[in-house]
Amino acid sequence: MSIYQQIENLFHPRIRQACLRLFLDAHFRQAVAEAFLQVELAVQEKSGNSFTGRTLIQHAFRSKSGPRLSLHHSEKATKAAKEFFEGAFSYYRNHAVHVGIGIDEGVCTRALMVASELLDLFQVSEIQFSTVSDLEKIAIGRGFSSIGSLFELLHSLDGRLL
Repeated sequence: MSIYQQIENLFHPRIRQACLRLFLDAHFRQAVAEAFLQVELAVQEKSGNSFTGRTLIQHAFRSKSGPRLSLHHSEKATKAAKEFFEGAFSYYRNHAVHVGIGIDEGVCTRALMVASELLDLFQVSEIQFSTVSDLEKIAIGRGFSSIGSLFELLHSLDGRLL
């Protein structure tokens, strides 16, 4: 097995899908930018937020009212994850998108690994709601006309095996 195959197996499936061809074709800056775009899209999809970059992460992991992402490990782990996400976005994403100097194969490999780790960490996060209006924001953002239509769907599915 080549070193590239070994590295490829370490990437998150979403990173492999979106970035591997760019990486193998030596488009390292674009691969890093795309990897962090994939992380950003994953956070937007799960949180229902349309913000971008650090603002997205701050809103998704906020500790005040509103829907928020949380790690079931602990509040301390959630705070550390938020700081990890913010730091990665500030460093890798912004550098790749705005500067791009010095992104060689090694830097790209490490950045894709960080993006993969963020996606893995993100997959185990859960959305917490502090009020029903928080749930309504998510429901409407996901295509429901109202929270009532979401409740109707949930009621019709209650007790059914999917």
